Amino acid sequence: MEEIKNSWRDAKFNVNEKELELIMFKRRATSLERLKTRYKRFSNIAFLMIFWCPLFAFTEPAIPYKPYLALAFGLFFVTVSMMDRWLYMGVSSIDCATMAVSEVARRAVFYRKRHFQFQIILIPYAIALVGAMIYLSSDNPGFIYGIIFGILVGGCVGWFQFLKFMRDYKILRSALILLPLTLMC
Repeated sequence: MEEIKNSWRDAKFNVNEKELELIMFKRRATSLERLKTRYKRFSNIAFLMIFWCPLFAFTEPAIPYKPYLALAFGLFFVTVSMMDRWLYMGVSSIDCATMAVSEVARRAVFYRKRHFQFQIILIPYAIALVGAMIYLSSDNPGFIYGIIFGILVGGCVGWFQFLKFMRDYKILRSALILLPLTLMC
C-alpha cells in the first residue's frame, strides 16, 4: 500500500511558476495568432474582391445603374480590407512577452471594441448594397432568389466566423485574467 502512495505522489503534476507562465503564454499566443491570421485572411479576401467589382458591371443580368453599384461594392470592399488590415496590424502589435498583462488586456479589449464598431458600420452598408441590388433587379425573380440564398449562406458563414473571433478574444481575456491570479498562489 505504501508503494502505491509513493507512486501516486511521484506521478502527480507539479507545476512551478515558470512552467505555468509558459503554459499560459502558449495559450495566449495561440489565440493571438488565430486572430492575426483571420484578420489578415479577411483583409486579403476583401482586397481581391475589389478586382471583382469592375467585372460585375459588365455581367448579366442587365441591372440599371450597374456601374454605380459596382463602384459602391468596390468602395465597400476597400473599406472592409482597410478595417481588417488595421485590426490585423493592431492585434499583431500585441506582444505578450514584453508587455505588461494590463497593457495586453487593454489592447485586446480595445481591438475587440473596434471590431464591433466596424461591424456597426459595415453591416448597414452591406444591407444597403444588397437592398439596392434587389430593388434594381425586381423584374428578375431568379436573380432575387440567388441573392436571398447568398444572404442566407453568407449570414451563416459570417455568424460562425464572428463566433470564432469572439471565442479567441474570450480565451485571450480569460488567460490574462487568470495569469496573475495563478502566479500569486
